[in-house]
Amino acid sequence: GAYPDLVDPHSLSVLEFPAVLDLLAAETAFVGGRSLALALEPATDPAVVARRQARTAEALRLDALGSPELIAAADVREDAARAARSLTLDPEVRATVRRFVEDGTPPWVGR
Repeated sequence: GAYPDLVDPHSLSVLEFPAVLDLLAAETAFVGGRSLALALEPATDPAVVARRQARTAEALRLDALGSPELIAAADVREDAARAARSLTLDPEVRATVRRFVEDGTPPWVGR
C-alpha cells in the first residue's frame, strides 16, 4: 500500500500498529478473517477511510445485536480460486462459494 511509503516502519512500530493488528486479529472468528486483519495497512485515501469507518460502524451495530447462530467457519478462498480457474468443485462447496459470491452470505452463517 501507499501508506508505508509515507510513514517509515519505525514510526508504525512506535505507534504500536503491529500490536493493534494483533488485537484485531484476536477478535476474528476463523483463519480467513485473521489473515485479513493482519494484512491491514493504514489508509490515507479519504474514500478508503470512509469505507472502513462505515464497515466498523456496521460491525459495532451487529455486535450490539448479539452473536449470530454460527454453524461452522469455512475458508473458501482456495475453493473460489479453483472455481475461477474452472476446476471442479464438490457440489456442496460450489453452493457455499456461489452463495458467498452472489449475495455476500459468509460461509459460516447458518441458513
